[in-house]
Amino acid sequence: MDALRARLSSAYYAGPALGDALRLNQRLSQQGFATTVGYWPDATATPRVIADAYLACIDAVANQQLDSTISVKPMVMAFNADLIGELAERAGQVGIGLHYDSRAIEFADQTLELVLASAGQRASPGCTLPGAWHRSLRDAERLRELGVGVRVVKGMWRDPDHPDLNLREGYLAVIDRLCGSAGPVGVATHDAWLARQAVQRLLDAGTRCELEQLFGLPTRETLRVARHFSVPIRFYLPYGKSWIPYALSKALRRPRVLLWLMRDALFGHWSYVLK
Repeated sequence: MDALRARLSSAYYAGPALGDALRLNQRLSQQGFATTVGYWPDATATPRVIADAYLACIDAVANQQLDSTISVKPMVMAFNADLIGELAERAGQVGIGLHYDSRAIEFADQTLELVLASAGQRASPGCTLPGAWHRSLRDAERLRELGVGVRVVKGMWRDPDHPDLNLREGYLAVIDRLCGSAGPVGVATHDAWLARQAVQRLLDAGTRCELEQLFGLPTRETLRVARHFSVPIRFYLPYGKSWIPYALSKALRRPRVLLWLMRDALFGHWSYVLK
């Protein structure tokens, strides 16, 4: 079963080790894509061990001198201010951008405060706002004038106070609040219709944006949207052991993703990722 899980998930992440991510990062760069490298730590790792892994990732990716940023999950370090401060300082020293992700709504306040506290600093991080959370409208307004990079996603975790919020409508509502933002907006979706709507609205408002794609999922239609509007394309590259159960749990909730995953494990995915 472990071998099957690894096989099925292999198309959706760089691999378990930093070296796997670096090789894939180089390969995507040669194809003309920017990247965000995301480390998914083992559930048993301590905050100190996780922080050290992030530091190694920051140094290694910076040494590649590519258009790359690092995705950091503050909650897995228990929001330890000293550890997060180390990451921000190192990122500033080597000139690599950080992006703070929030995996569930109960972590949103702490994550947002980290971003607001460092806004305007040399290594000011970006953050993610899910369209599935009603609070993201208010958060987008707070971030819009600060020059902070924001990635907009549909969201894996529903807002418990608004569980029936339409994901497309919620997504575009957040996009509308970010129109006119001083910072770039990442349009993170594999929904081509939604990508077109979001990019059009941002460009009409004179807002810098890019299309962000999760490595391994089908991209043919969304990349066409990005190229139609001449906006940059960035791939999110996860690595680490905990990515495997995450990918499978996501697939089990969405049968279409499970079909993609099984097809890619059998036949490979580069043929459509890079078209």
